[in-house]
Amino acid sequence: MSFFTPEFIILPLSPHSSDDEDEMPSGAPVPPNKFYTPSKPKLPKTPRRRADLRAGSTPISKKTSNFYPFSSGFRMTDDAQRDLAFDVHGKFVGPMGVQDFIDEFLPVSLPPGDEPKGKREIDFKAVPAAKGEPLMYDPLVAACAKISNKLEIVKTAYNSDPNCVLGQFGLKPDVSVYLSDSGRTRTTDLSKIEMHIEVKPTTQQDAFVDPPSSVPLPKRRLMPFEKPGKRSSSDSEVALDLCGQICSYSSAQMWTQFRTHLFSVIILKDVARLVRWDHAGAIVTQTFNYVEQPEILTQFFVRYVNATPSQRGLDQSVRPATRREIEAARRHLDDTDSYYAITVDIPYEDPVTKEISPSRICIAAAPTYTAHSIVGRSTRGMPVFDMASKRVLYLKDTWRVDGPEFDKEGDTYRDLHKAGVTHIPEFIGACDVTSDEGRGQHCTVTQKHATKLWACLTRDIIGYRHYRVLLGTVGRPVHEFRSTLHLVSVIWDAMQGHWEAYQAGILHRDVSAGNIIIGPDGRGLMIDWDLAKKVSELNAPGRRKSRTGTWQFSSVALLQDPGAHHALQDDLESFMHVTTWIALRYCKSNLGRVRLGDRLYRLFDSGLRIGDQEFGGEGKLSQMAGALRPVARFPSSPGLNKLIKMLNKAFDARYQDPEDSASDFDSSDAEVDEDDRAKKARKHARTMEKIADSQWMLAKGRKLVATSALWPRHDPAELQDYDVPRPPTVKKRKSSRESAVEFERLAKKLKMESTTMSGEEEDAVFEEGWEAASGQGSDSEYDGSVGCYEDSPEEDL
Repeated sequence: MSFFTPEFIILPLSPHSSDDEDEMPSGAPVPPNKFYTPSKPKLPKTPRRRADLRAGSTPISKKTSNFYPFSSGFRMTDDAQRDLAFDVHGKFVGPMGVQDFIDEFLPVSLPPGDEPKGKREIDFKAVPAAKGEPLMYDPLVAACAKISNKLEIVKTAYNSDPNCVLGQFGLKPDVSVYLSDSGRTRTTDLSKIEMHIEVKPTTQQDAFVDPPSSVPLPKRRLMPFEKPGKRSSSDSEVALDLCGQICSYSSAQMWTQFRTHLFSVIILKDVARLVRWDHAGAIVTQTFNYVEQPEILTQFFVRYVNATPSQRGLDQSVRPATRREIEAARRHLDDTDSYYAITVDIPYEDPVTKEISPSRICIAAAPTYTAHSIVGRSTRGMPVFDMASKRVLYLKDTWRVDGPEFDKEGDTYRDLHKAGVTHIPEFIGACDVTSDEGRGQHCTVTQKHATKLWACLTRDIIGYRHYRVLLGTVGRPVHEFRSTLHLVSVIWDAMQGHWEAYQAGILHRDVSAGNIIIGPDGRGLMIDWDLAKKVSELNAPGRRKSRTGTWQFSSVALLQDPGAHHALQDDLESFMHVTTWIALRYCKSNLGRVRLGDRLYRLFDSGLRIGDQEFGGEGKLSQMAGALRPVARFPSSPGLNKLIKMLNKAFDARYQDPEDSASDFDSSDAEVDEDDRAKKARKHARTMEKIADSQWMLAKGRKLVATSALWPRHDPAELQDYDVPRPPTVKKRKSSRESAVEFERLAKKLKMESTTMSGEEEDAVFEEGWEAASGQGSDSEYDGSVGCYEDSPEEDL
């Protein structure tokens, strides 16, 4: 075994990373084990890039909703909250006049006796007078308790919700507001709360800045409302903390309830703000002094408690299931404490009477918390029992981008089935969700207020519309495969459906481990076509400035070129990344715990933020070039090894300039024989032809699957344990000469003991190598630059 050489460190693409290129994001988990094993030490060299950088498409967005489900890392609670804040950054609209806010969003006629109370009845003076935040809770709760007996104001700062865990801790708002008849059984229950109140002892901790009153309204459009999210000052630090906290509580409330929007309150010493949240962003009021003007805060609470459920944000197409409905559904769905009845406006025709009902009732289990952003499509999928057809169906509850230029997923499914595409789920129907009393539909409103004269500078805010898709197929995750042969067969089934869809003029554009499922018959299905686009429109300019894809499985081309158009080859490369990710996570390999965690991080999580753009794919590029050491192999499945090796070599050609591929990587052009140059150029051209469409991949995969000798009879999925990559305890690294000496010593130790050394023992030496390379005594600080090392001839994976 040759000695290790320290590789470059790829900074993780942290949503709260700095815009400065030379500043390492605070709290970012720099992986501890980044090594290659070339035959001799070589200097860093920038990896090969694509020659045909394209422009005009929409970049991959690394949001919590598409990143966390497949991430190999672990986020501390504070960092996870800041990630959620980053998702909403630029989508806080304000400052709206507080009375205008109340009048527009809670236009309620109050019954006699419920008029807002003033200074005589409600005294908030003890709240800002308290010495520190913890002492502010009790006087705030006591004062708010006098506002209405229909509300229950509870201090929840010391009691976390066990069902809403973010990072290492459960979420616990400072103060929670419940209806008096909420039926809660514990102090903090985010599935029952009406709103949260976040308390801060100083106004300096505010996350927003109201423009001076002297600034004319039109000029507000050029002024930022949010404080900067960089760690450039203590004010920015605490502002980001506040923003992360309110985003995490609002997200948890939205994900554990059936809601269209919600409200919250921010207390900053003696001033307050009101907030209205929906899936497009949040509308925030200007500050007001609730001590001197308690009638404003009391008016807000009184109007809220007297508002209709839909005005409070509750989805009125959902209600608690009746006992009869629960008894019918429990025989078919997982047993749970509570069930809900969802009215889905998709017609049902009785097969006997031929009567057509305009809608149907679907019974579903209560939603569970996931650490997803409150902003975006917020897709929630669930098996449901259809009371009309007496079948178990699959309901996809989502918020589609609101605009005629965006295709509805239901229309895409209809086109696919009309074209006879196979390996897709049975399509029952789709519909937009209407509001109660049938007036209008569930739509976000934040984007409409971003254009108001009082609104400060924001990003382009996208509007969303509530949408449901009902499918007749309930599958299981692809990682529940029976054997590696079954795994590859399932993925290639989905690829077959993907190719047929492409031939029918539709490209999926979001191939991921979550969008391939195993059907009831054990065959693979391609699902989630909401990002699909007509092939004829692929080269059109991007319709959005960011796109919700799946970072871990995106092609190198899209990760390294934010302006690249999404092409068929990008989806085909994603199938390869899906295969690799599932293999590493659910198949026994020769990698120990430390190396497996490192490999998962480098291939699928690592990235770099420069300004507002996110870049990645360096690990995938090294993987395809055969530069990652040690080679990951799956001892029980020769077929899987051969498949991944073949695909990596093929897609490596995408990132070779023909001129580079026609010459040896370590030699000058003058040293290369002309015949050899021409031969390699022809080989490169042939490889590019192979991956120009799906047929070569489909044929090669099917051929391997048919070779039974390459596949074990029984090697089912088994989740692999790994050590989560963590940052080193020091910031400096040793010089390359010092590191080389340390690694040579460790390499000799490995070489002598490798025949008897276990995977865990080898990991320990691997860790020691990292400490040697990144320990104290460096002659230079790591500056965040990106590079890589050349390597020996490529091998599999």
